[in-house]
Amino acid sequence: MEPPPAVAVPKATAVNRLPADPTVLHPFPEQPRVVLLKPLLTSPLDDVPDYAVVGGNPARLIRTRHSDDDIARLLSIAWWDWPAAHLTEHVRTVMSGSVDDLERAAPRA
Repeated sequence: MEPPPAVAVPKATAVNRLPADPTVLHPFPEQPRVVLLKPLLTSPLDDVPDYAVVGGNPARLIRTRHSDDDIARLLSIAWWDWPAAHLTEHVRTVMSGSVDDLERAAPRA
């Protein structure tokens, strides 16, 4: 299967600030048939807090999805860094489990 054609993006301040080559500041799993086009930047941004829900233009904080304590716990669990086999084994917990469930399922160092 061929990758989709690149889409022309009109000039915009946000796009013009991006580097010429793809830059990955926050790792993410590579997927088959996914094409990273230039310019691209993947990074957690300071503008939107972790686990926050934002909306509007300009975006504004609507609410957070978890308490501050649970957000800190989720960030320390870092399920996105789990080995693929372990993540696959616990995918239901990642999708719908509680923070306590995720802590119990986390790989032991």
